[in-house]
Amino acid sequence: MKALRFRRANDRDADAISALVVPLVEKYIVYPFEPSAASRLLDSMTAAAFAKRIIGGYRYHVAVDGDAIVGVVATKDDSHLYHLFVAESVQRHGVATALWDLARRASREAGYEGDFTVNASRYAEGFYRKLGFERVRSATQDGIAHVEMRLPAGTERR
Repeated sequence: MKALRFRRANDRDADAISALVVPLVEKYIVYPFEPSAASRLLDSMTAAAFAKRIIGGYRYHVAVDGDAIVGVVATKDDSHLYHLFVAESVQRHGVATALWDLARRASREAGYEGDFTVNASRYAEGFYRKLGFERVRSATQDGIAHVEMRLPAGTERR
């Protein structure tokens, strides 16, 4: 891993973001889902879907190693952590935490002062707990299971 750069993503990054995310979703998230639910989730991870969200106002940032995108974070409406994925090759090196810190700061700089939420996969719940998020409840929406979590305002790491 070279020195990582972090930057705001744009719609031209959508192909690389999708190429990073889809294998991670397949390996860590959709395996217990019914095929139709897995298909719906994977359909939301196409390059076209990422480009649409980026253009539509979701704030995406990426971690770049050389020319490769190795991590991505997205927030929706400054309050909801929408996506956070990191390549297996850089997991456990602080990249996900750095991406979250970047997204959190961007939301705060945009004037958001409230709680943060995330719909975590069961695989990622422990990571979010380390960031200070608390479990609200387990939920299933359209066959996609997740853990609703909240980070109360003022309790996040600085």
